[in-house]
Amino acid sequence: MAEQQLSPRRLEETPAWRMAVACLSVVIFLCLVYLAAHAFLWAVEAHLRFQEWREGARERAENEREEEEMDRLLSNAGAMGTGDGHGPGEGDNSEVVFWGQVDWDAQD
Repeated sequence: MAEQQLSPRRLEETPAWRMAVACLSVVIFLCLVYLAAHAFLWAVEAHLRFQEWREGARERAENEREEEEMDRLLSNAGAMGTGDGHGPGEGDNSEVVFWGQVDWDAQD
């Protein structure tokens, strides 16, 4: 028994070693939590950016459809004329006055 008491303890059995291993384990765990949190936040940000892009693409497509519809309606209206003699092909467009030709002193 005396020999067992005098024999040096193994390094793994010392309290300092156990404390170092415990601290290192906690540090590694906290690093993993930190990385997981950043990965989660990156995924959330990417998802929000994708939603914003998709919404913008949807709005652009809707605007294009509205513009095409408006162009179609205007071209149909232009082809039909306005019925008052002032549409395309209806009269001589004599009422069209360009800004450079405005006569401010003219009487109506």
